[in-house]
Amino acid sequence: MGRGLDRRPPGDQRRGKVDPLGPVEGYGTRGRFTFTMGQLRADVDERLKHPASWSPPTTTTPPAPKPTTDQRLSALEKRVTALEKK
Repeated sequence: MGRGLDRRPPGDQRRGKVDPLGPVEGYGTRGRFTFTMGQLRADVDERLKHPASWSPPTTTTPPAPKPTTDQRLSALEKRVTALEKK
């Protein structure tokens, strides 16, 4: 009776699936990389060296400080002056 009830309609077979051959989005301090079984094993080995509460270190770049109003005005004046000289 339950046979076939969980089947997806034709054309919907790959929706939401990740391409297993493509690069993987980076995590921790690692950028994009190609997923391999060797890499998985190395990651598992590294994970097992640490306590359960450990997470890989991450590097987050702090956002650049926004320019002040005076800095923005000065930059705008320079651009206008350069355009006037043309």
